[in-house]
Amino acid sequence: MTITKKRPVTCWLLLCLACFEVISAVPTGLALSIDPTGGLLNMSLDILAGSPFRDFRIPGLILLTVLGLGAVLLTIALFLQPTWFWAAFLNPCKRRHWTWATTILYGLVLMGWIATQVVMIGFGSWLQPLYFGVGLAFAILPATPSMRRHLSLR
Repeated sequence: MTITKKRPVTCWLLLCLACFEVISAVPTGLALSIDPTGGLLNMSLDILAGSPFRDFRIPGLILLTVLGLGAVLLTIALFLQPTWFWAAFLNPCKRRHWTWATTILYGLVLMGWIATQVVMIGFGSWLQPLYFGVGLAFAILPATPSMRRHLSLR
């Protein structure tokens, strides 16, 4: 069973950002998992100097599973708002649909991923602040009045 309400603009923006995450994290994570040398993406292993990783396999698997598949789950959750018992049970905010907390959590995880990346390998690309900003949007936009109303269970 799903909740059907008219989605606010903020929800559509979050859906677009989640789709962006899916189309960027899944193929990149998959490519790094398949070819841990980074060759499929023209990435040098030198990037990992100073990190605990000798190749891209573990970062690729984390990117694929946590951020990529997490974004797939988030996209489904934002679009359908399914009433999954296990998700509702784990929801820390019982007055709102579990998607509310999941969206914020995803944003915090994405910002943590980028912050950890910068600490381990340094600032190396304009993509790092871009993805940090996307994570910040996931963390902040659910707090807007329109999203709070949209995901309210009362």
